[in-house]
Amino acid sequence: MVANATQMRPRHIVSGGAEEVAQEFSRPVVSRPGYVLVTMPYERSAKTYAALLRDVAQLLPEAFESAQKAKIEQVIEALSTAVVPVSSEALIEARMMAETRDEVLNSGQFLTAQQIAELAKYSKTNPSSQPIRWKQAGAIFAIKQKGVHYFPLFALNPEDNYRPYKAMADILRILRSVSLSDFGIASWFIADSSYLDDRAPKDLLASDPEQVIAAALDEASEVSHG
Repeated sequence: MVANATQMRPRHIVSGGAEEVAQEFSRPVVSRPGYVLVTMPYERSAKTYAALLRDVAQLLPEAFESAQKAKIEQVIEALSTAVVPVSSEALIEARMMAETRDEVLNSGQFLTAQQIAELAKYSKTNPSSQPIRWKQAGAIFAIKQKGVHYFPLFALNPEDNYRPYKAMADILRILRSVSLSDFGIASWFIADSSYLDDRAPKDLLASDPEQVIAAALDEASEVSHG
């Protein structure tokens, strides 16, 4: 038991022999604080431990105050750095990117790997693995929304059990050569193209893939030259 300490101590730290501590514990519950009871094998070590606890307790109020101030300063700094000037050009670009994402997501042209697997009746053990392998091989692309990959239905040939059109690999290689993002590629496919007489590239993949490849080369040239 923390034994026979008579020096001044912070409130609610109880030390002493067994009888003293037992007497403290006998006080009514409503008037006494919660306790942590530490027993020590020797009186000498008990006194040393009691002194250490007192020193720590005396430092706690200052430590809590310091920690609170530090936390407040962190919040102020986070708020001040979050409010940074944004140029009108950056705002316009951000708005255009948001509109592009909305247009792509609301186009109704994208399916999950599971949905594609159901269309093509792929293996039931791991049906979504095939679209993922196509993506890894560069035969198709996918857009990611909230952790889910969505694949373009227009890139799949229903006459070939919903495998990607062969031209897709060449088109993707061209568009990615100028660092076009997946959402940028999706937007290019579904938007009308002046190069294709105001037709969308997605609508010509089956009937005229060579023209779509030529349109991709034209797009890459425009992007690379600003």
